[in-house]
Amino acid sequence: MKKLRIFLILFALLATFVDGYACTSAIISTSKSSEGAPLLWKHRDASSWNCRVAYVEGGKYAYTALVSLNGKYTYCGINEKGFAVMNTVSHNIPNKAKGSKRSSAIILMAEILRECATVEEFEAWLAKSNGARPYVTNYAVGDPSGKAAYFEVGQESYTRYDVSDRAEGFDVRSNYSFTGDLVNPGPSTPRYDVIVEQMKGKSVYTPYEFINYSRNYMMAGGGCVLDSAERVVVDNTSVARYISSASAVMVCDASNPRMLVAVGHPAAGMAVPVYVKAKNAIPECVSGRAMLDLCNDFRTATHKKISKEKHELDKATIQKVVNIETKCEMPSQMPENITKFNNKVDKLFAKHAKRVRKVLM
Repeated sequence: MKKLRIFLILFALLATFVDGYACTSAIISTSKSSEGAPLLWKHRDASSWNCRVAYVEGGKYAYTALVSLNGKYTYCGINEKGFAVMNTVSHNIPNKAKGSKRSSAIILMAEILRECATVEEFEAWLAKSNGARPYVTNYAVGDPSGKAAYFEVGQESYTRYDVSDRAEGFDVRSNYSFTGDLVNPGPSTPRYDVIVEQMKGKSVYTPYEFINYSRNYMMAGGGCVLDSAERVVVDNTSVARYISSASAVMVCDASNPRMLVAVGHPAAGMAVPVYVKAKNAIPECVSGRAMLDLCNDFRTATHKKISKEKHELDKATIQKVVNIETKCEMPSQMPENITKFNNKVDKLFAKHAKRVRKVLM
């Protein structure tokens, strides 16, 4: 009985760890991008919500990224060459790795950003580890040449999917791979479906709409979680959910690589522009804890965990917060006075936070 109890505890911890890196993502071709360069979008889900935006030097290339508060993990980012990377964990590719080795794909994104300037350089980097990888994942990369691709990565090999081969001009991944077990792809298929449904048929995609995808609680097949009268919901039917912890769009622009990012639960956050060329000049609301703390207060006030799968929502309050859409413009060229620009961003966020907290009172 004691051994069974220990096994169940370890199993629960492992399940929590694996779910902690669940995400939804998309890549967009240059031809369908409002920015004239590939876009990479990552909606991050995590059991640990603490993250921030940081500028990192010390390698071949400097970069700006969404990182953990301690800087150990890099969740997505873009470097000074306009090369961007992100990942989503894959639940249906066989994985013999145990425990913390599953986080290797995340830790390695810092190395990728330091060492790679193009999709081809990334593929060469990835190929060197064929047969020796302790992880499986879906990587996505893009560069200013217009190339952008998903790499479904197993321990022995990988498969590349270029967005240029997609007639729609975009591609999507949640937490399964098309090269994996499609009979048992895992629980993330509704999030894949809802993003494809919202994206299909459009002639152009903007960074802002992806932040809105992270906020809107839409469900696959139509409808919205917030429109139901029931307070308890299955927490994997929409992209926005209890464990949502950030949303970021990377613009692979050679002359002005940049990110539009919301730190913390996107439903209560504000999309903030961050420029790689600005180096450490990053708005305090995303480089510090201001937006993160606001979003965690929102989560505490509106989401109650019933079980790992089910959560009770204060839907009326969530809807009021989601309706607070504070837009901060992202110029295609970095403002000459970046300090003044960032100060305006922080003041705008302060007003946004005041409005959100008024709803939560």
